Parts: sequence; C-alpha cells; structure tokens
Amino acid sequence: MSEFFDKLFGDSQGYVCVELFRNSQPVQGGRKWVQWPNQKSKLDSLSKSADRGDLYFRPVLFDKRSVDRAAVVGSHVAWADVDSAGSHGLGASLVVASGTPGHCHAYWLSDRLLGASETESWNYLNCLLHGADKGGWDITQLLRVPNTLNHKTDPPTNVSLVECNDNRFPLPDEAVGIRVPHYNKPDILPNANTVLESNALSERTTALLSNTPEQGHRSSALFELACLLSEDGLSANDAYVILDSVDQQWGKFTGRFDRDQRLGECIARAYQKTLVLLDDEPDKPVVSTIPESRGLQPIGWRSLAKNLPEVKWLIKDVLRDSGMLMLAGASGVGKSQLSIGMCARLVLGAAEWAGLPITTGGVQQKILYLSLEMDQHGVKYTTDHMSQVLNEESLVLLEENLVFHATLESYKLDNTSRGKGSARSELEAYFKEQPGFTGLVVDTLGSATSKGLMDEVNVRSTIDWLKHLRGTYGLWITLLAHPRKEGNDSKRKELTIDDIYGSQLQQADLDSAFILSKVQGQQGFLKLQNVKTRFGPDGHGVILRRNSNLWLEKTNQVISEAPTGKSDDFDLEDDSFGGEKEWS
Repeated sequence: MSEFFDKLFGDSQGYVCVELFRNSQPVQGGRKWVQWPNQKSKLDSLSKSADRGDLYFRPVLFDKRSVDRAAVVGSHVAWADVDSAGSHGLGASLVVASGTPGHCHAYWLSDRLLGASETESWNYLNCLLHGADKGGWDITQLLRVPNTLNHKTDPPTNVSLVECNDNRFPLPDEAVGIRVPHYNKPDILPNANTVLESNALSERTTALLSNTPEQGHRSSALFELACLLSEDGLSANDAYVILDSVDQQWGKFTGRFDRDQRLGECIARAYQKTLVLLDDEPDKPVVSTIPESRGLQPIGWRSLAKNLPEVKWLIKDVLRDSGMLMLAGASGVGKSQLSIGMCARLVLGAAEWAGLPITTGGVQQKILYLSLEMDQHGVKYTTDHMSQVLNEESLVLLEENLVFHATLESYKLDNTSRGKGSARSELEAYFKEQPGFTGLVVDTLGSATSKGLMDEVNVRSTIDWLKHLRGTYGLWITLLAHPRKEGNDSKRKELTIDDIYGSQLQQADLDSAFILSKVQGQQGFLKLQNVKTRFGPDGHGVILRRNSNLWLEKTNQVISEAPTGKSDDFDLEDDSFGGEKEWS
C-alpha cells in the first residue's frame, strides 16, 4: 500500500482524503485526512478498517481539509474506472482490481503535476477511449484503496494492486481542448409530478421508471434513463427532477454528500450531443466543435421556454459562453491590464474576477488576445509583473491557453477581402487549424477598424463579422473601447453607454458593458461601473485596487464612498493582498 500511495503523490505536499462507506453510504465520521508526506505512515494502518466497510480515497492532493474542487493542489495521475474490459490493453502504470470480476481502477502516472482541469480532461478522454465509467472523471472522484475489501459482494472480495510500473506519460494532445460535459442545477426546480404530467414519455422510459434495477446496475440505469428522457424531448432540468425522484426510490446516491454532483454528471453526459456520436467511434475524443446551423425552426409563444438550455455564464452576469462583453475606458486607465487579468483568471479556473464568480464548468478556456495598441514589449511589461505571483503550473497553463498577437502594425478587421494577409482570413484559418479556442479579445475596437468608430458602415461590418465568429466557432468576444472625450460638464454626470464610441452599433449584441475610470485623488484605485446589464447584487459597480503586480483586485469600498474631490477628502485603504503573496 505504501508503494501505491508513493507513486500517486510523490514528493508533493498536501492532504490525502480517505473515506469509509457501509452499504454504499458514507459512515458518519468516516472521512479522515492524512497530511502528505509527513503523516503518510498512517495510511499503512488503513487495512485495519477493511472489515468495517468499503474504503475509498481521492487520487488528488488538497491544500486544506476540504473536498471542494478549489482546494485541489493537483494530481500526479489520470485515472479510469473500467467496468468491463479489465486491465488488458490499458497500458496503465497502476491497476487495482476493485473486487468485482473484470472491474478495475487504472492509473496513468503523469510526467508532471497536473492542474484540476487538465486532470479532468485526461480522465474524460480515458472514459471515451477505454469504455470506462463516464461518471468517474471528476477531480474529486472516490476510488478503492488496495489491500482492503469490497463489501458489495458476499462474501467480501479483495481489492488488490495487480499491476505496478514506473511508466510516466505526458498530457495527451487529444485531452487539450476536450469539452468535459457539465450541468449546473438551478436553485429552483419544478415538482416531479408536474414534469411527468406535462411530458409524453416513450414506452421504454415508462418501463424503466416502473422497475427498480438490481444493485450494481443502478448507475447505468440512471444514465440510460437520462438518455431516454433526452430523446423524449425533456429539458435537462426536467430530466434532473425525474432522476432525483427515481434515485430516492432506487437509493443509488441517496445520503451521499456528492449526490447532486453525481446526478448532474449523469444529466450532462446524456445531454452532451457529441457523446452520442462517440458511442459508435470511441477512439475519437470530444473537442470543441463548430456548431451546425439548425435551419429555420419557428417556436410558438407558449413553447419558447420548453427545452431551452439555461444560460452558461463564464463570469456571472458579465460574460456568457459565446457572448459579447465591452470594456471601455480612457487611454492609460488600465483596460488592458484588467482584461489580461480577466483572461488569465478564466484560463486558470480562478474562483472570481472583480468579485464576481467564475463558472467555467470545467471547460478549459483558451483565448486569443489581439493587442492592437501595444507591441510585445508593452504586453510583456504587464505579463512579467503578473507572473511574479504565479506558480510554475499556472505559467505553463497560461503559456498554452492564453496567446497574444501584439502589434502596432495595421491589423484591420473591417477589411472584407479574402486574399492573403487579410486579418479576417488569417483569423478564420487560425481558428479552423487550432481547435479548442473559447474566447477572443480585441484591444481595441477603434484600432481594429480602418476608418475609426465614426464610420458606421465599417463598425457595423466589424461587429457583424465578430458575430459570425461567435456563431461559427462558439467564441465569446471581449471588446475594449474608448469613451468620447469628456465635455465641460463631465464632472456632473456618470459616463453612460452613449459616451462610448460605436456603442449604438454594438448594444444589440452586447451582453454587458463596463466603464473603467480612475478614482480621483487616489492613486492605484479604479472604478468599474456597469452601463449595461447587472453587475453584482446591488446593480452598481466596484472599486478596484491595482497592486504592485498589476493585478486589479476588488476592494471592500463601495462606489458611493469613493472620493470625487481632492486627494485629502477621503483615503481609501488597500485591502487587497500584497505584491509578494502568491496568487492562485
């Protein structure tokens, strides 16, 4: 057992989580934490608990005693819960026979510490390539501990390490950009009886609902039910309601702390269209794909909301999947620093941006940043400062997933020619040849148009083409823009969206728009104010503080308290972290 855990966790530091289950339910007080590597000798005594129940562990290290995804330090392995083929032909570094004939848990040792998103992408690829349990890819998955017992059989059977070697593997190219299915359960769901009465279900679905599957087959039955509900035309939320009700009868996940997560994964897999295609071609991974046009499909008044997928926010109420955001501000105020920081946080899967939650749903963000007002030296000044508080793993992730085209030369997006050297042609070719991109930043819109933002024809052409990129390649777009020059009465009013050049032509396509401005008399403090859509629960904006590493962080100050006069009218305190603290 010591050799097994040494290979999994190596010399990294963190906490190992071990949990005891009885009758498929977690035992109260059965979750134990072992500090690695200082307390690893305690893991040798785990076999003493084997006769009390099923012992599981999580193949990742945590930075604190919490199983939240945000607490994951990383993983040295990718894994797969293989329920049919056994260990033959897997080519894994470690294989654990789980106690059920033909079932095993396979582990591939990585050549470096993997981040949470990388681990999940590789795990999901393993699910597709090896026919493994498609609910077993998540970063906090529970797997069996070798040298214990599987109590789901009678009599209990041994859980044993059957293969162990030192082979290490790089992150597969196929795992980069793979779309891991994800479902976000809303806070409010309809009643199960209401859903059943409102939808016509097929005979297969009805038959499955009326029979309780045998233990050991309930997980696959839930997934089959989710697929049938999808085929019957139910929305993902309606299907979740039915799965929730059925699981309470079947008892597969009832009482488990991760019940919502497991049911959500089942829904996500069933409603992932590309996954259906892969059932016939398991050697081809799911990657970001170009959505196909569905043609003309008129929808009636009362049918508009039926089967409508919920909005997928990347930054809550600010930036949605395939949406458009505008960030405006005067030259030199810090728009580029703020937007580069936003992109970095999205790529790294950070918890928030400007105080708002980031919810990428496990999809690795990959962003092209068009810097048309700064060359590489200007961009490097910002990224070098930001890098000082990032660890090596974060820097590697950014190197691969946040790329810049920084030029002071002409790069005009309103050029409609299709010849060689056309910015539009180059970008389209790039997105076709480099799949997996999720976002594009244009810094700034004025520099991307040849005749400036006063020419409505060119601006409209550029906006329409960006809309084409969103629809064709599934990209979200962030536009940086300049406000009009301040008039004599500018101090007597807040800037609005009408004060931004070209805004009248963009408003129909924007999900949200913000203006960034300096707080008068307070160096390093900036005001980020929404001028379209909701920003935070109070509908206003926030005060940001630029620290020494050029990260803009939300402070506890509110805009109503911000000074508007001389520097000695009011002093804001820097309540963001110091410049030397590592950011993650």
